[in-house]
Parts: sequence; structure tokens; C-alpha cells
Amino acid sequence: MPGRARVSGPVRRAATHDDLTVWLEREAPRQPNDTIIVERLSLAVRTRHGRGRRELDNRRDLGLLVDESTGPEEQGVAAAALGLGPDARYRVVVAPLFAVWDEHPSGPEDVVPTAFGPLHALVLPGQMSTVGATPCGIGVAAGIGGLHHSFRTAVVALRLCDLPATGQVSADEFGGLASLLADSHGTTPQPDVEHLAEVLGHPWGPTTVDAIVRSGSVRQAARAAGVHHSTMRTRVDTLTEALGFDPLDGFGRTRLGTAHLVWRLRTSRVLDLPPPV
Repeated sequence: MPGRARVSGPVRRAATHDDLTVWLEREAPRQPNDTIIVERLSLAVRTRHGRGRRELDNRRDLGLLVDESTGPEEQGVAAAALGLGPDARYRVVVAPLFAVWDEHPSGPEDVVPTAFGPLHALVLPGQMSTVGATPCGIGVAAGIGGLHHSFRTAVVALRLCDLPATGQVSADEFGGLASLLADSHGTTPQPDVEHLAEVLGHPWGPTTVDAIVRSGSVRQAARAAGVHHSTMRTRVDTLTEALGFDPLDGFGRTRLGTAHLVWRLRTSRVLDLPPPV
């Protein structure tokens, strides 16, 4: 909190940055995650207070821009307050509050509430395609009026991260599928996903399905998965039987790829607080 801290209980951990002090009070002994909790709380508080921009209260502006219910006039006012040009294109980047930043780029930022908890949101120029944060999701490029869509695709991209192998995902990688996933309702019945989950329950399932999605033939998938061609053929037959369609033929490829992405979103653990180190 700014100013003089008023503490009512035992302080287990505290941090002060830019004249802002946050602390954790608990009657119980210190816990392993106390340090990271206070560190990320400090980040959230500093972001909410504009990271040094005391003369300009920008705490609501970014939240308005990434809210699809905000009208064009409000969007224009919020964008101007944040210094965003009406004719430029930008990307929204999102990361959990515990993300590790190797390099923090300059741009409007805030902590924004979502259905998956509060996320650190940052607006960057549209030509930027990578960010020094792990994990993070990078949304599609858009004008001021489309930043709410960039934000939603960034959340999808973040949820597709798979630590430690994949710490950063760009929505551009999935083209229009990212937009479809961003605008879909997670509760919509998806029979293909339910059937695919049966195969993914096998020890060989995730690796095999990923190889098939990224390959053009059974032989390519076998090489990608590091198995013999006949083994992959048997697995494809098992997959075909479970799905009820051929995943290597026509729209079957699209159905498999879409079902795989939805399954990854449903089973994503990237927003779980990491264990203490």
C-alpha cells in the first residue's frame, strides 16, 4: 500500500518497490510460496498504479479496450489515454502474475480479470512477434477496435503453452482457429473431443496425436513420433475407430486438429501456481 503501512498481524513476507509496500500477514508459520506470492502481488499493485505514471490514472483504460462490450467512443478515449494511435496496429500479450520476464518491453499494461483468474496484459506494436516472458500468449495484431479480440486470442495462446517445452505461444501460429477458439463457449458439447480423449488416455496417445496433426502422412507421423511405420499405422487405425472418421482424410484432418486444440485448452495446467523452488 502507498504511504504508512498499518499491520495488524505477524508479517511473514514484505516487499517495497517505487514507494509501494505490500506484505503478507498470517498467524501460521512461513510457507514455501510466500516469496512468489508477495513478488507477484507487488507486480500487480505497481501495474495498477501505472508503474510510475502517477500523473495519469490509466488503471481502467486497458480493461476497457480488451472488453468487447466497450463502445467505439469509449475505446477511442481509452486508447488516447494510453497513447495508442487510431491508425496503428497492436498486439495484446497476456501472462500469469507468476510469469518470469527476461526482458520487460515498454507499453500500456494492467492486471485484467478473466474467467481464468487475473492476468497481466500488455499492449505492444503489431510487428512484435516475440516477448521475453515465460509463460505468455501473444494475440493477433489488430487496430484499436479489435484489441478485445487480440486479448481473447492471447488468452487462448497462453492456455496452449505447455511448460517446460513450450513457454510462449503466438495466436498467429493457428490462424483463424485461434479466433474460433477465442469466440467459442467452453461448455459447448464436442463429441470429437470426448472421443479423442479416450485415445489420449493411452501412454502413447499425446505424442502420437501431436505427430499426426503436424504431419502429412503416416510415414511422416511415424518419423516425428520415433516409431516404426507399421506401429503408427496401427495407432492411426485405433484413432480412426475411436473417432468414427479417418483423421488423415479430407475434413478429418481439420476435425482432429480442432479437437486436439480444444482438448489442450481443457486440460491446460499453465495457469497453475508453480511449485516452490
